[in-house]
Amino acid sequence: MANGARYRFYVNIGVVKVEGGYVFATDGYKYEQGSILWEVKIPDGGDVGVTLNEGEESGNNQLKSLQWQTPITNSAVTVFWALKDPNPANQGTGTLSATQSTTDNTGLATVTLTCSSKRGDDHIVTGKGKSADIGCDSGKAVVWKILFYKKGTAEQISDTNVGTDGNVNTEYAGETSEFDVAVYPTIPTDITLYFSVSNSQVEITPTSSEQSTKTVTVTGKGDGTSDSTFMVTDTPSGVSIADLLIKIHKPKRFVYDDCWDVIPFPNGDLYGDYEARRYLVYDVQLRVFNILGYYTSEDITMVENDDGIGGHYPSPTPTAGPHSYEHFQDHVWFTWTSGTLEEGHRYKWNQRLKIFNIGNIENNLWRHNGRKIDSTHLEIDSEAGQY
Repeated sequence: MANGARYRFYVNIGVVKVEGGYVFATDGYKYEQGSILWEVKIPDGGDVGVTLNEGEESGNNQLKSLQWQTPITNSAVTVFWALKDPNPANQGTGTLSATQSTTDNTGLATVTLTCSSKRGDDHIVTGKGKSADIGCDSGKAVVWKILFYKKGTAEQISDTNVGTDGNVNTEYAGETSEFDVAVYPTIPTDITLYFSVSNSQVEITPTSSEQSTKTVTVTGKGDGTSDSTFMVTDTPSGVSIADLLIKIHKPKRFVYDDCWDVIPFPNGDLYGDYEARRYLVYDVQLRVFNILGYYTSEDITMVENDDGIGGHYPSPTPTAGPHSYEHFQDHVWFTWTSGTLEEGHRYKWNQRLKIFNIGNIENNLWRHNGRKIDSTHLEIDSEAGQY
């Protein structure tokens, strides 16, 4: 027995469940939690040392375990130290203050670990009674790092997106975005994180956190001509330890992408034409971006309808709200329930598309002309521009 050596004993089983004071194990047996009794007996008598009985805890498979330190005889014992790099491999290098040290009069030998400077690296220190022994491992020391996630999920992100209309006094749906800032492993309680951004294109709340996971809200405020960087530091004016790119999208241009017929007609109407149209939206940095959840609106204006029978058109009242698709998608229709279309009759209407209520987005004005096919069907011809 090594002078002052420490040992830990527990029942090595695979736990299936704990129920009624028993641990049901993968070996098919059940073990009574209170039945385990640990004793240290020295064959030739003498000092047992120090023992500590542990309760039924998850770390010892829900059964009682034992910690034992052998007697300390005040004779120095040499402990050999080694450093392990657990998988995955570290990006940096940790160091130990010594490769060996001797126990003091309490039986304690110490060594100092200097962790890697790379966030996320981890280390395990091994102590050995002899340089060739297997030894005993310490717990894992991890250099804590920052991870970014989609809000409320386990999906990591490297960037986030937010819209802007360039007006600091308005805030439409899509001009805010949320994400989670998390510390791995759990942040010590005496550390405060500070949040900032690289420019005035966005605003953020909050600007600091003492929690291991914090939701941050970013709001688009600028003209969208540049993106911003979200930065995390551990002092108010420190160097950033983690960055997240914030892509800022101010709408600049609609580009027609596709069109298809929709069946059945709305409102129970029987004849006419009903189309779904899709447009890609480019920002001022000429990137196509996702407008799901962005505030969009449409204005429909009838220009000409000289059919005395009349017909059903999209309401001239603007429709507005958070968009339901990744790209701008709308419906254009001309339908009616009875009557016929007469030769020479004209059906024309204008449409204006908006995002964040911006009225001057390029290519957002469309004109639609109803072209007669037969007495019960009309084909919608559409192109950019207004009548």
